[in-house]
Amino acid sequence: MMYLITDFLKEGKDKKIAIKQLQALLVFLGDSISVDGDFGPMTTRAVKSFQEKHSLSVDGKIGEQSWIKLYKLSKDYAESLNSDDEIIEDISIDSEDSTLIRWLSVILYLIDNRAEISSSFSKDLEATVLEFQAQKGCEESGCVDSGVWDRVFEDGRAEIDGIYSLLLTNEYIDEKSIENGLAPAAVKAVIKVESSGRGFYQDKRPTILFEGHKFWGQLKSKGFEPKELVEGNENILYPYWTKKYYSRSSAKEYSRLDRAIAIDEESALKSASWGMFQIMGFNHKSAGFDTVYEFVEYIKVSEANQLEAFFTFLKKGGCFRHLESKDWEKFARCYNGSGFKKNGYDSKLEKAYFKSKDIGGDEKIMDEIATLYANELREAFTVYEK
Repeated sequence: MMYLITDFLKEGKDKKIAIKQLQALLVFLGDSISVDGDFGPMTTRAVKSFQEKHSLSVDGKIGEQSWIKLYKLSKDYAESLNSDDEIIEDISIDSEDSTLIRWLSVILYLIDNRAEISSSFSKDLEATVLEFQAQKGCEESGCVDSGVWDRVFEDGRAEIDGIYSLLLTNEYIDEKSIENGLAPAAVKAVIKVESSGRGFYQDKRPTILFEGHKFWGQLKSKGFEPKELVEGNENILYPYWTKKYYSRSSAKEYSRLDRAIAIDEESALKSASWGMFQIMGFNHKSAGFDTVYEFVEYIKVSEANQLEAFFTFLKKGGCFRHLESKDWEKFARCYNGSGFKKNGYDSKLEKAYFKSKDIGGDEKIMDEIATLYANELREAFTVYEK
């Protein structure tokens, strides 16, 4: 499967999985770069070529906006692929078209990252093809004919689309923020502070933070006696707030959530904060949902859904006017609770706001929304990203 990756990458970075996915997507779009997880000079040159071709800042570094552009172009290209429209030959163990073989193996890698990438139709590649044919109910011949190509294209398209459909673009945030009467930089400040910019983990599950003290309260409200359940559950059940058990790992956070679900599902879902804006499950009604189950299913669909739930929550929960006026202390108290000062939540929001390129880093320059449009005009001539 593909991972949801928007990590900053440059030459010398040691992020093998992210780099291999970057290289595989570049090859999918027609580059001849090696897919080895090493961000060396060849990868830098390939990235610069991609950036130049698509009017991005030509610096050889990949950031969030370059990733989103890469996913969008890959999605569009994948949607155009069809064995009837393209002159694509059948290939098998005796084939010698190294470019086509390598392209096939890259798509298979994007479908299942266990697949080996090769320029020759090796026994290993044949085994991968046979396994793919078995999974899809095709004749297990080891030959990639038009029918198999179509299934490969279909699965590759689904993987790429599955990533792109989850992601929010800057342009969409700008549009929806203004539509809802909020400054884009203010909304982006909340995103930066709450989730560091993304509403999903690499494994495509929504970002969460499980709160054991909230679980304690939720269980108590349903007639459980939390004290009797603490033994063996010390990291998911405790009476007072602590960040001792917080983790940035999706595996660890979902492990905590799953153990809580085994005790009581509704209480567990209500005791986690969800997505890009980290809305607590117990606030599902303020986010526009009758049940926490409906809220969670909606959050799982996309960051666009998470943004819509955020706007609803602001308006129903009474925080909207504070974000609208950029009163960071009042917004922090409303959105994060009375303990917001412990984490410097208001100052973090203010700092993120003033760092935004949407306002040029200085509120005194001009009105923020006017600056946004000025930036769009400037970026038509020279697009940049940090």
